[in-house]
Amino acid sequence: MEKRFETDNLYDDTVLEEIIATGQRVKDLMNQKYPTPLSENEYVSLAVTEFKTYVSILPLTPDQKEKLNQMISGFDESIATAKEVDPNFKIISLKEVTKAFLELGLDTIKEIAQFGQPTLIITPNNSFAEKIANMDQHKKFVNAKGKTQENTNFMKGADQPFIKIGTPIKNIISIVDGQPNMPHIPGIAPNSRFDQRKVAFKKHYAKTGMMRLINIHESAVLQQLSLRAHTSKNQDVKKIVDYHLNKNNTISCLDDEYLTSSLYVASSYFDATNRNVMFRGEEPDLNVACLRARPSVPFLEY
Repeated sequence: MEKRFETDNLYDDTVLEEIIATGQRVKDLMNQKYPTPLSENEYVSLAVTEFKTYVSILPLTPDQKEKLNQMISGFDESIATAKEVDPNFKIISLKEVTKAFLELGLDTIKEIAQFGQPTLIITPNNSFAEKIANMDQHKKFVNAKGKTQENTNFMKGADQPFIKIGTPIKNIISIVDGQPNMPHIPGIAPNSRFDQRKVAFKKHYAKTGMMRLINIHESAVLQQLSLRAHTSKNQDVKKIVDYHLNKNNTISCLDDEYLTSSLYVASSYFDATNRNVMFRGEEPDLNVACLRARPSVPFLEY
């Protein structure tokens, strides 16, 4: 068994190839056992089972395996969230997603398994303005006083990184660390200037090859996903990504991808006081500890 993991190429072993067999082969096998054609839900269930079977033989801790299993079990929520931010979003099968994920290779999968909360998100290829407009049509937040969510806010003033926001060419599937509050990265001073900290964050993730800071489109989707979780868990604010009530709470540093060049440091969070998702360009010389790095591993475009 151990020899399977001497290489990063997970397809060297024919057993693993069987585990991630094509959907058509699975369909043929299952229809031999069940004369009635499988429903879409049955196909999803089968794909989840295959994925968990694969994860079970990886050299990971039980906790890491469980985190990956929870990640793939969240596929339906990922689809539902993508539909909210883009009603015209084209659905992809879980079979395609799991196959692409397993092709990342063992080293990258190990990195993802170390995330606090590996979270699968699907980022539609509509514009940022369209995402925001659609999110504002599907508000989820209600605070303890019964006050509901306000419209999303993003800073559009002079020199802001949000003056012109690019649009993805394709739909993108990523694994991000979706834990509500990211910890500090050891070795990066938590009270360094925001601009210097952002550079350090990017260098830290560049070492891994595939990993980078979450970008603005992914961040919008992740915020909506977490707000859906907030609603489903009896308005639990602990489910909301970067629930920011005071300077001791966290905000996420955003990647430069799709943004206008600016000295300001792009960030995102949920503004608890104003009850809205916020995209803000932060002053570069700020040095409070709230700015954190949230990693993303994009692995499939379609």
